[in-house]
Amino acid sequence: MEILAKKDGRIFGAMTIQSPDGFTCPFSDVLYPCLIWDHEGNLSGDERYLLARKLIDSGCRYAVCGGKHFKVWHDTIHWAYIDLSLGDNEEDDSNLVMTSWHEDESPDDVARYFVTCTDFPQYNFKNYLVLHIGDSLSHLVLNEFVRENALSKEAP
Repeated sequence: MEILAKKDGRIFGAMTIQSPDGFTCPFSDVLYPCLIWDHEGNLSGDERYLLARKLIDSGCRYAVCGGKHFKVWHDTIHWAYIDLSLGDNEEDDSNLVMTSWHEDESPDDVARYFVTCTDFPQYNFKNYLVLHIGDSLSHLVLNEFVRENALSKEAP
């Protein structure tokens, strides 16, 4: 994992994978939000679902979905969460996974949302992961937007 920024005890990291097999959580026993950016749109539905399960199992509790198939990623994370929580007490939302998808928004706007809007009452995150899926030079631009937003005066 590449560290993009550190500020006030918060760590923002990024990693690039080509398939679900390439994902290993960079955080140990920590809940975190993840900005999923699909650069190529090459994963099958089964591969997206497997990666969604891995993310949730590893502690992802907020998935911000951008890039190609952003809405499909949102729905896949949502369904993986539902499948994992079937049979759980419906009153218990301690493992709640929030999702958002970002259509017609610039990478800078999505990065700002990821940095400033992913905490919610149950979670005050300290670790943040940008997960790039696919090889693209545009991941450098998104990483820089996350870095700039994380280090800005407006960041929480």
